[in-house]
Amino acid sequence: SSLSYGANFTISFDKKQLWISISTNSDGKYAYAATKGQYIYSSSDFGSTWTVSYSKSNLWAAVLIDYDLNIFASDYFGRIYINEDGTTWRKIQSTNNVFTSLASSGSSLFSSSLDGYINRYDITISPTQIPTEEPTDQEPTNAPTESPTQSETYYFSYTGYDQAASVPYFSTYMFVQLWGAGGGSLGSGTNDFYNTGNAGGGGYTDAYILLDGIMSLKVIVGGGGQSANAGSSLSSTYGGGGGDYFFED
Repeated sequence: SSLSYGANFTISFDKKQLWISISTNSDGKYAYAATKGQYIYSSSDFGSTWTVSYSKSNLWAAVLIDYDLNIFASDYFGRIYINEDGTTWRKIQSTNNVFTSLASSGSSLFSSSLDGYINRYDITISPTQIPTEEPTDQEPTNAPTESPTQSETYYFSYTGYDQAASVPYFSTYMFVQLWGAGGGSLGSGTNDFYNTGNAGGGGYTDAYILLDGIMSLKVIVGGGGQSANAGSSLSSTYGGGGGDYFFED
């Protein structure tokens, strides 16, 4: 956050999340931030302290505070939610779109989506009463502890054979991170040009994947490259190469 028109920045909320969207009112006192896979957080003191506003684990796409201090949020499953009083959230739209951003003008709400369209919705809303009490950095007592929306993390390393993973019941998506294994280095040889060489490092990628009824997964973690002397040959490793990765539902 910055209180100097962008000249200097400080950490406002040191919580390790995949932040996807943030919105403030005109003077910056009220702020809402959405995460990709977890909750929506809010601040009513210019970002000094934050608390959970909506304890619904979701693939949030965008969050917006309009001129009248109504808060909107959209997700990657085509749903739009509204918070009119600073406390209660309710769903107002359910579509087949994959939303990417939100904007408002008067009583109209606009959303962009990955299907190539910009959609307009006429929203009937009541005057908002944003609570003025000081928030805390504690998550509310109604935050889910044992529920279908709670995430679980699984790690898989190289074993040399296929591995199986059961998808927890009610899971809707998984977040996958993959680290590629390094290549094999080249040892000594008689040809100076091909004498020695350092191996290349592995790559990295991640993605969100909708499960849509998938109950089990086959996990293939490839092995790293093997070292060899010049002129020798080696068989390929299991899985065609790769590295450790995990998925989170």
